[in-house]
Amino acid sequence: MATGSDTEMRWQTELYASRKRLQWELKRALSCTNVKSKRALAKEWQETYSEYFYRELISCARNKKVAGDIIAWDLDSFDKKKAR
Repeated sequence: MATGSDTEMRWQTELYASRKRLQWELKRALSCTNVKSKRALAKEWQETYSEYFYRELISCARNKKVAGDIIAWDLDSFDKKKAR
């Protein structure tokens, strides 16, 4: 039987992986230099991710400031900074 601590660790791991995936995908989006590559990436995202995550990726990728802020996240100390 999983304890509360086990569940919390699993959620933390999943959250970290989700944030890391978001960072990676936005780096890919900002590296697109033409419309064709942007459309190809958007199509890949649509085929790979849920509709909700796809829409969030598109929204973040369109806003360069938001994308830059997410890419700059220090994930290893992210939760520690938020707790302060």
